[in-house]
Amino acid sequence: MKPDEIRRLSAELSPQEACESLVARARTRGGFDNITVQVVAASPQEGPAGLATRLGGAVRTLLARARA
Repeated sequence: MKPDEIRRLSAELSPQEACESLVARARTRGGFDNITVQVVAASPQEGPAGLATRLGGAVRTLLARARA
């Protein structure tokens, strides 16, 4: 999938809808195993430190789910 396509879907859809759409597209294009997608909504007011904190939490959640 091209970065522009990922960027467009992420901007047009909610994070949940973008993830579902990206996974569906990956599957239709031949990906059937190890497809991982995470879209995190951020605002410019949040700043880099806030975004880094939220991304870190999102990654921890993703890893915990993968281990379960």
